[in-house]
Amino acid sequence: SPEALNGELITQALHTLDTLPKPVLIGCRSAFRASFIALLYIATRQRLSSFETYSLQKTLGFDFSLKPPFQQWFEQYLETALLQ
Repeated sequence: SPEALNGELITQALHTLDTLPKPVLIGCRSAFRASFIALLYIATRQRLSSFETYSLQKTLGFDFSLKPPFQQWFEQYLETALLQ
């Protein structure tokens, strides 16, 4: 749930994906969490700009604005990742 999200948990999930053999299938019941983590993984590992990430989000049909807590965490984490 978005209420359980925090930066540490997101970082841990992304680092776990780094260690797994590829390709990786990410899934969850609603596909929202899976798409959230998958897009953050792509954006952070490819060092995409905010603009490139939002363009990719729209191209792939992900609309995190439907669940504002996910949108907030997405923007917040991406902004932090781009500063590093």
